[in-house]
Amino acid sequence: MKEFNELKTLKELSAKGGSMGPAGATSDYELLITEEYFPFWDGETRSVWAEGLKSFRDLCGCEPDADVEDHDILCQLLLDRGLAMRCNLSNIDAELFLGLDEGLKARSLCWCSDSFIATQQITREILIALARERCTGGKG
Repeated sequence: MKEFNELKTLKELSAKGGSMGPAGATSDYELLITEEYFPFWDGETRSVWAEGLKSFRDLCGCEPDADVEDHDILCQLLLDRGLAMRCNLSNIDAELFLGLDEGLKARSLCWCSDSFIATQQITREILIALARERCTGGKG
């Protein structure tokens, strides 16, 4: 559990290679990620995300914004570099995925109605949880 609490502030994220806007300003996107998802991420996911932010800045010359296009670009960069993987979900698995614990879903880097993107370890954990849900008929 300690690894979930390793990086608690945006300044600590910046020191570990994450982004901070100009003169320490923080983008809306970064606030969303760090406040909503970061508390659930393990050290590997945090490291992968920091690498994705760096790749985004190198490619685009700016920080990602809180829009779908920038998030899609960032996730695609992670996929292209082999830092994350996409797992497609069948209709049944998509329904089961939506019923999973919010904390488990938040551990992924991205999810939508038919797939999720996560590090290899988190993908494994989510797939195990989905298998468990299938075996119990979604009654957990």
